[in-house]
Amino acid sequence: MNRKLFFWISGLALCLAGSRASAQQTVAADSAEIVHVVKTGDTLWDIANAYLQDPFRWPEIFQRNTDVVENPHWIYPGEHIRIRASAVRADVLAARAQGMEPTTPSDVTVFRGGIVAADRRVAFGGVVGRETPTAVRWGEIESAPYIDTVGGPRRTGRINSRMERIAVRASQSDVRFQLYDHAYVTLPSNRTPQLGDRYLSYTLGAEIGETGQVVVPTGVFVIDSIRSGGLVRARLDRQFGAIDLEQGLLPLDLVPRPSSVETVPVASSATNKVVWVQNDPVLPSLQHYLMLDPGASPPISVGDVFALVDGDEKLRNDQPVPAEEIGYVQIVRVSRYGATGIIVSHSEPVIRVGNLARRIARIP
Repeated sequence: MNRKLFFWISGLALCLAGSRASAQQTVAADSAEIVHVVKTGDTLWDIANAYLQDPFRWPEIFQRNTDVVENPHWIYPGEHIRIRASAVRADVLAARAQGMEPTTPSDVTVFRGGIVAADRRVAFGGVVGRETPTAVRWGEIESAPYIDTVGGPRRTGRINSRMERIAVRASQSDVRFQLYDHAYVTLPSNRTPQLGDRYLSYTLGAEIGETGQVVVPTGVFVIDSIRSGGLVRARLDRQFGAIDLEQGLLPLDLVPRPSSVETVPVASSATNKVVWVQNDPVLPSLQHYLMLDPGASPPISVGDVFALVDGDEKLRNDQPVPAEEIGYVQIVRVSRYGATGIIVSHSEPVIRVGNLARRIARIP
């Protein structure tokens, strides 16, 4: 073989080998994961907060582990949860390199103790973000379903069309929006479009009684362009559920922000009743929304804490079981038709429509 040809072939082989090694390293880097071994008391909410510093990103972890986790509300000790390394906080990666784990609540179960009246324990049982009764998150408020009139809110806007062109033709009813998609929208008649304004998209849920219907927020759109002729374009900035054409739009600035005033324990004999539970689950758990009827005195405020009471069970001799506090909810949204709470702690898996709710702490 010609000497020059031999060296040229050898060099080419080395280059190809180097390219393959580089490609393998890139793939390895892109697919790099760290593994969290579930401990007693962990939830995906906790894990997202510990590793990503944002508990609302728990769906990312769930979607990466659907082969391990069947129901995101139930994870079990010993399960291996994979997390994309490139998404993990730098300080957590550094701690892991030194053999340390980020802190998540431990030695508790999904059924946790909660805040109770002044003469008993006062704690939220270690739920992330719930160390004090005033920690109502804005994300819990803007995504909270609430009760409005039958037929939904009046004078609302709507989603008219999608801006991005779709290669495969689909009927209007099949158009679905994904995060950061754009839409052309019509605003409520009493609103003037302003860049940066935020609007809540929603769909309607079940009717509650004869006068109310559940309004279910599905996402937040931000106005990012105002075209000639008054054409308004908005970007989907946050998504809570399925979003399609003709859903309504409400100004997000009308949704009250949480109060920074601390709650105070109260002794209240007045009771409310649970009238709706989000998605009608078999076992409602932490972070599920529910709704109470509006018959409270004094009026309910965002931040108020209610103990859920169950007393429907009976013994074998048909004697009633004494009523027991089974869980705790904090109010995140109030309308004249009812109050929405989020489950922050529970000790028994019997939260359901019909439970009584007794206020144990309130915003003064």
